[in-house]
Amino acid sequence: MAGAIKTHSTVAILLLFVSLSALLPFAAEAARCDGLPGGTLLIHESFADCNRYIACQHDTDHEWYCPTGEFFNPRNLQCEATCPTGRETLWCAGVPDGAFIRVPPTQAPNCQQYYTCFGGNMFLNTCPQGFFFSQLLQACTFSQDDC
Repeated sequence: MAGAIKTHSTVAILLLFVSLSALLPFAAEAARCDGLPGGTLLIHESFADCNRYIACQHDTDHEWYCPTGEFFNPRNLQCEATCPTGRETLWCAGVPDGAFIRVPPTQAPNCQQYYTCFGGNMFLNTCPQGFFFSQLLQACTFSQDDC
């Protein structure tokens, strides 16, 4: 009887481990909306597709498209007749003041740097030596996992 219980326990632990392992890649994948409030609208990282944008809900990125012939303007948070110029500097447009974002996709990846957003403007910050920025936690941490 003890052998049967041990076998069932081993199988249960193995199934739990396999289930958790399957979730890890999804949990560790960084999203643009990590740590940002629901309802935040962000410029899409593809500049060729000016009609696309990201809507944040529950730390999840949801991709949306403007109606045909309209383009997303992150300054006004709406679809308009023309594509705004200078899109590469608009990463903080639509982001609440005081929120932190990781280095935009148009820049070289750097887990120690991040930006503070105020009035749609980006202000560069650097974590102390040995710390890494976590957008999800909105702080510098010891772990590179959220980078």
